[in-house]
Amino acid sequence: MTDHINPGALKAADLERFNFENENIKNTMSAGIRNLMDQEGVFSLSSRGDLVVVNPPRRRDNCVYRFFKGLFNSQYKEQQRQFDKVPFLQRNASFNAALREALAKNIDAGSNAEIHADAEAAPEASQEKERQVSALLTDLFSRKDNKVNLKDVKLMSSALKNSDGKAGIRIRGSVLTPAEFIDKYAGTNNPGKNERLSYAVLSRIAAHPEDFACLKMEEKAAALKTLMTEPSIKNSQARINQLLEDIFAAINNRMSAFA
Repeated sequence: MTDHINPGALKAADLERFNFENENIKNTMSAGIRNLMDQEGVFSLSSRGDLVVVNPPRRRDNCVYRFFKGLFNSQYKEQQRQFDKVPFLQRNASFNAALREALAKNIDAGSNAEIHADAEAAPEASQEKERQVSALLTDLFSRKDNKVNLKDVKLMSSALKNSDGKAGIRIRGSVLTPAEFIDKYAGTNNPGKNERLSYAVLSRIAAHPEDFACLKMEEKAAALKTLMTEPSIKNSQARINQLLEDIFAAINNRMSAFA
């Protein structure tokens, strides 16, 4: 029944229960998101149903002011409606799933040229890359309670790019995002809880442990990568925790020295 419904025309409160799993709606979101990635803000919908990025102020105009200004300013009225939709869309699981899918395709498309050296392997490599991006976005949305803005996405995308596209950490036959790996294996006092640092560093460890020679941590980074790729880490968890803490401590010490 959602084939011919324009979600942007619905009342804001109705968007919390609307099903965005319709393919036409998802395709519209995927096409529209490419033109939004240079903006900053949170995601909403226009009255036409297009995906937009907005920046709602902390203090919204009261209803009386909105009513009278909206009578004479259609652009203002539309903007306020887009602001109203944000919290309801953020609570809609199907909207966030469609948004993650659109973001994953957009981020993946931006780096596909780097994978196409082998024409036959390209489709599989592209699918694997999209799965990794999707896993990172799922992790990001989960930790942010779906209150994700483009700044968060760009930060994650930057970390992915800086890790040569190898942001997933393979362990025991599965790929974990850096945040998942930290939460699962790092000690409670791990200084790597800093989001930006954790994504960049753990992604780099998984791809190029030799880069940590400048911190005299190459051996520990290599050891950590080896432990991460073993089929079982049953007897290695304490060692993994310690290696993580040592590497993050060395990075924090170097950053403090620069400061």
